[in-house]
Amino acid sequence: MYALLDEMRDEQAERPYDTYRDLDCQVRYEALKATEGTAVAAAFVGDHLQYDGVRRIAIDNAVSGKEYDTAEKLCRERIAVVNSDDYHWAREWYRRLYDVFFSAKDTKKQVELAGKLLLDKGDYEYYPVLKALLAAQNRWEAEYPKLIIELANCIPLERYMAILSEEDEQALLLEQISKKPSCIFTYGKKLAKHYPSEVFSLCQC
Repeated sequence: MYALLDEMRDEQAERPYDTYRDLDCQVRYEALKATEGTAVAAAFVGDHLQYDGVRRIAIDNAVSGKEYDTAEKLCRERIAVVNSDDYHWAREWYRRLYDVFFSAKDTKKQVELAGKLLLDKGDYEYYPVLKALLAAQNRWEAEYPKLIIELANCIPLERYMAILSEEDEQALLLEQISKKPSCIFTYGKKLAKHYPSEVFSLCQC
């Protein structure tokens, strides 16, 4: 099998990095683990962390072994090589980092990271995550007023309006709809009871 893998790898010799090399390492890892044991396989993983698939294996192994500091380091190393302004490419590794904190039951780090991803990166999927974490700590009511205002500058307008609607923030919702009047047809029924004239005017825009 190794001879076949070597032959296939040699065919890719002119290409310094591609999906094939990543998959090749993953196959070799499984073979080593089955034939030579986890220690040898782990050493192989440590020598091939430049490949994302191998790094994922290393993170999963570290979490399984409750080596949470190691798993965190592996995630942060990958995040560090990604352009800080390009969240798209770092998103997976941030999510893995959050999962590490979740597995470690480190709620402080979970709150910090969820807040960063929501407010700094605009990842609105972390809004309910952050809300649940703060609620569990009896901090939601104190943190909410500031957070709901800060969100206006962090996430897409339509997503912000959806959150305002969920939280029954009717005054703020009406204020945001004035920036995009067509959205009145989504939220008009909800707002009409308290702001009938404003809703009527927006419907005429």
